[in-house]
Amino acid sequence: TSNINLAFQIFEEDPRIQIIDQEFRQKGVIKLIYNVSPKEINVDLKNAFDFPIATETILDTLFIWYTDTVTTRDREIYLSNPKENYLDTLSFKIPNKIKTQSLKLAEKSKTISLSPKDSLEITFNHPIQIIDIDQITIKEDSVVFQGDKSIRILKNQPRSIIIDFKKVAEKNYYFEIPPAALTDVFGQSIKDTLNLTVKSLPLSEFGNLKLSLSFPDSSIQYVVDIMDSKKQNIDHFIVSNTSSIQKEYNTLAAGKYSIEIIEDTNANGRKDSGNYDQKRQPERVFTKELEELRKNWDLEAEVLIQF
Repeated sequence: TSNINLAFQIFEEDPRIQIIDQEFRQKGVIKLIYNVSPKEINVDLKNAFDFPIATETILDTLFIWYTDTVTTRDREIYLSNPKENYLDTLSFKIPNKIKTQSLKLAEKSKTISLSPKDSLEITFNHPIQIIDIDQITIKEDSVVFQGDKSIRILKNQPRSIIIDFKKVAEKNYYFEIPPAALTDVFGQSIKDTLNLTVKSLPLSEFGNLKLSLSFPDSSIQYVVDIMDSKKQNIDHFIVSNTSSIQKEYNTLAAGKYSIEIIEDTNANGRKDSGNYDQKRQPERVFTKELEELRKNWDLEAEVLIQF
């Protein structure tokens, strides 16, 4: 007789995506809670609404914003994701006793600190539809800012606007955003002028990261996430047809950062679990915590990916 060592890999198959809860408590928005993150969900109105909508995914929840105010007829929304073989129909009636909330800031704080190289992101409680940048005044300390500025709405986060302007370290910037500057999807504006203080921190408060990644097989696609200590993504990208890359991240907050790399064998841009019927093993994942990044520090990290 002889001893034979066997290694078994136990895995749980990806659950079939489905809605586990839904809310219609606020007029103008439908909240759908899924069992998994509802990424790449197509929303088809099929003439169910009279006006366009906006959608936003936050963790396991899909928000569908609508502007139809007629309450006398039922509505149907068709939800689908061909990659997941997902198809669902949602029927509901617009509540007639609930008023749409007024447009306001999502955050409580009106003071924002950021790197001189970072963009300013402002998030509201409703998706923004119209922006008049000429209505927005910026002062650098007490002097009106005369430089170029641009503003845009985030594609996948329609409640957030991004303002880009050239900042000087260790300066304060004061924003005046009057009601006429912003209009949401419901045609509403903020009630009063919004005053924000933006503090541009000294560069010595931040560090720089130079990252070198070496991959085992250039014929395979890889999905790469760079995350901070709170597992918030600072970068997400796909690597294919190469065995190594270099990335530089400047003016990062001091702290710990990690990388997560998926061996994306079927090149669909995400991690897939195994499938018993198809005799397919789960896609492998490589994780590594980098050396801690310190203030006013340049960190070079070379990572050899081994699954």
